[in-house]
Amino acid sequence: MPLILLLTGWCHVEEKKAFASCVAVILPFCVVSACVYFMRADLPILTALPYLIGGLLGGLLGGKLFTKVSNLWLRRVFAAFLLYGGIRYLL
Repeated sequence: MPLILLLTGWCHVEEKKAFASCVAVILPFCVVSACVYFMRADLPILTALPYLIGGLLGGLLGGKLFTKVSNLWLRRVFAAFLLYGGIRYLL
């Protein structure tokens, strides 16, 4: 979220491009993390497979819907995910 605020406020980047940039920043960290777990043999592929498939399908679907969703709804969905993650973290 802070990256989105910096991109839109200071750099005057369009909101959708800022959201896409934030997602793009997360991707390399996920790849490096998966590689580290895989190299250490701590990544049970069969256990992770449903999550990997779900993430792939969700990313593809989200990419298709991204251009069709208004900025207002994009902000609401992003805020809902942040709230959900915060509540899960606290509980």
